[in-house]
Amino acid sequence: MDSRILCSFYRCTIERILTGCITAWYSSCTALNRKALQRVVKAAQHITRTELPSMEDLYTQRAVCRKKATKIIKDPSHPSHPSYKLFCLLPSGRRFRSIRARTTRLRDSFIPQAIRLFKLYTSSSHAMQAEENTSSLSCSVDKGDGGSTSMIVPVWISSTSTPEKETLVYALMDTQSSSTFVDQEVCEKMGAGLEPVKLKLTTMMGKDSIVQSERVSSLRVRGFSSQSFINLPPAYTRDFIPLERSHIPTTETARRWKHLNSIAKEIPELMDCEVGLLIGYDCSRALAPRQVITGGDDEPYAVKTDLGWSIVGSSPQVAKASEVTGLCHRVSVKELPSLTPATVIKALESDFKAIHQDSDGHLEMPLPFKTRPQLPENKRLALLRLNQLKRKFEKNPKFDDDYTKFMEGIFKDGDAEEAESQPKAGNVWYIPHQGVYHPRKPGKIRVVFDC
Repeated sequence: MDSRILCSFYRCTIERILTGCITAWYSSCTALNRKALQRVVKAAQHITRTELPSMEDLYTQRAVCRKKATKIIKDPSHPSHPSYKLFCLLPSGRRFRSIRARTTRLRDSFIPQAIRLFKLYTSSSHAMQAEENTSSLSCSVDKGDGGSTSMIVPVWISSTSTPEKETLVYALMDTQSSSTFVDQEVCEKMGAGLEPVKLKLTTMMGKDSIVQSERVSSLRVRGFSSQSFINLPPAYTRDFIPLERSHIPTTETARRWKHLNSIAKEIPELMDCEVGLLIGYDCSRALAPRQVITGGDDEPYAVKTDLGWSIVGSSPQVAKASEVTGLCHRVSVKELPSLTPATVIKALESDFKAIHQDSDGHLEMPLPFKTRPQLPENKRLALLRLNQLKRKFEKNPKFDDDYTKFMEGIFKDGDAEEAESQPKAGNVWYIPHQGVYHPRKPGKIRVVFDC
């Protein structure tokens, strides 16, 4: 069978079983237990002929632990929220405080492990907002009290399949990203259909990094005060879209500048909603400027799009290096081929292109081989199985009678027929069979063929 199909089956079933509630139990596993789990992964690698992520990788590198921690930090009602002193930031506000652990079991538990992962994956910016920030080039730079803002507007986002579940989010208009991204939680609120995919991302910090994501289609947005919808191209989900809320332009931002006073009433106050959307240049209609208001050389300018007004720029103030934080959204995305039910069916259909219907109405298909193999001689094995079956017939007359009736039914229905000619050597394969009874149907036998 195709290794892609086997790998898809492993990811959808076995891997889901292995990683069920993994954040709760994996850190407490002994080395012996972890080796036993890893043997399952190695056996799957041998069968699928594909390199698969290890259990340790599933727990850490694939962000199972970090993903859970990020949701906790976002939820003020969670008992582990920073306000309850578990995920606490250091005075610098850049990293989380480690928990003292005198035992290995506590040190490897969920919260200390999550904090270590945050330290590994965060940069000098705020740890929570740097969790998914993989670049260093800045769309807008916060220079102390300079009031830096960017192309960020409040929008209503919904799915055409569930238009009644419209959600208010902030959208980042990014002319340097090749694709559109949407927050995972926003998709769950809208009930949008998701399709798992693998993405190859290229950013300033790394090239061709492979990440797991989901594709969502049929999304649309409209401006905060507009009734005109813009259909978005297929977007990809992310657990977090990095953005400083201080970079969101508001009506107060416009009032600070004389040349922007005229649009102050058209820009809303700061909304109580998350940043849930990043619109790339694959949606040119949303980014197209309809009107631009400029000021002096060092003053910010305003851009009006179909989604509303935004202000880009900052005051010409000089800040210390320690006060400057930057966010980059320059992302080049390439979607890798993924295994979906449609692709699996297509692969199976390619193996059975010569299916046809005979005169009796039965479907006939060739063996699923690109080139017909030279079959080994298994007649001796088949005769051995036949002799075992005969001995069982002699010991159990009822089994003999049920077996005979079942086989007669197969020949009567045309599911099997007697071979009239002797095949050539290498073109014959004997199929042994055996009879089994279902525990709930003791009087009904089923003959199983060892194909």
